[in-house]
Amino acid sequence: MRKYSDKIIFLFSIIFLLFNYGCENLTTPSINEDKFKGLTTDPIINSVSPLEGFSGVTIFTIKGSNFSVEKNNNVIYFNGIKGEVQSATSTEIKVKAANVVKDTVLVKLSVYGAEKFSNSSMIKLIAPLTLFGEFLATDEPWGMTSDKDGNIYVSLMNSGVGVGIKKVLPSGSKSDYATTPGITKFSNLKLADDGIIYGARTVKAIYTIPAGGGTSSIWVSFGLLGTVFDLDVDANGNVWAGGNNTFVNSIKPDKTIKQFPLEGNIRSLKINNNYLYVAGTFQTEEIIYRAKIISADSILAWEEYFNLTKSSIGGSNVFIYGIGFLQNGDLFIGTDGSNPIKIIKADKSVFELFPGVITPTFHIFTKAPIGFIYGLLGTSKDGIVVSSKKIYKIVATN
Repeated sequence: MRKYSDKIIFLFSIIFLLFNYGCENLTTPSINEDKFKGLTTDPIINSVSPLEGFSGVTIFTIKGSNFSVEKNNNVIYFNGIKGEVQSATSTEIKVKAANVVKDTVLVKLSVYGAEKFSNSSMIKLIAPLTLFGEFLATDEPWGMTSDKDGNIYVSLMNSGVGVGIKKVLPSGSKSDYATTPGITKFSNLKLADDGIIYGARTVKAIYTIPAGGGTSSIWVSFGLLGTVFDLDVDANGNVWAGGNNTFVNSIKPDKTIKQFPLEGNIRSLKINNNYLYVAGTFQTEEIIYRAKIISADSILAWEEYFNLTKSSIGGSNVFIYGIGFLQNGDLFIGTDGSNPIKIIKADKSVFELFPGVITPTFHIFTKAPIGFIYGLLGTSKDGIVVSSKKIYKIVATN
């Protein structure tokens, strides 16, 4: 009987060993698996800076002790959502914030092999872009411009019907500004220094709205003008206009038109620091050209300022839809790429704004208070904006 019992005990021992060996080799230990806890000292957070930043954007610095020098062995949580560790030493971790928007965000971390989480530190995370304007679900904003006080003037459709130009205050409230008889939408608008708004609507005409509002009317039309998709006004009151043509126009206040050869489909046109910038499709590439403005009758030779198609952040089948400038000279580019907003700094360095946070397509930009820019989000297909949805106030930062 004893020999029989010994055989049973031996058999169960073999089964036990095989079971444990098999389980141990079926799984990869996680950072919090019990068997690895206590192998290193628990982490401690002494400080997190800055105390306020942008969701999914700001790089925070965590200082403390008992961190892993292998950055992937540190897991930083923002209200329970993992951030993206950029670098790590035993006393300092740099981490990009998780996509959390809240006034009170608890930051804590775990280190591979430590038994416990660190203590928590509190920060605030702000959305890098916020909806602007009190619009209805059926509203569709199109051409827009802004004044020095941060008010927006926007061509608005509702349920497919043009409802004129609205003025939107920085608070977001909107009011009627101008009527636009027979016009469904303007492709873009520009407020001049004298208060007159100039409008383009992809036809051979430029419209004006009187200073202070009123009713739109044709200013110049047909003849040599070509189709006008976008326009801007220089310091001398000359209007510069472009579209899908073989030239760019300048129009003096007396309505005299001058053409400057440049063949392409221009979707956006801006003047900055006495340079004329045009962006769109030229042959098969998405390019921004610029030329120094001498007068309404003279510009220097066009120069290629940026080629999106050939850049590392562009490529084929990514279109330029809009450009805009910040007060510091940084150039915003709106595209239909996966990270749709690109920025070219004054030193020609290029980066993508808020990668992984913003969706395409931004197709119109206009100036906002310092540190921000207004952007219009729409949907596009094959280089054409097919619908226009919402206006955002975007934090202008790198």
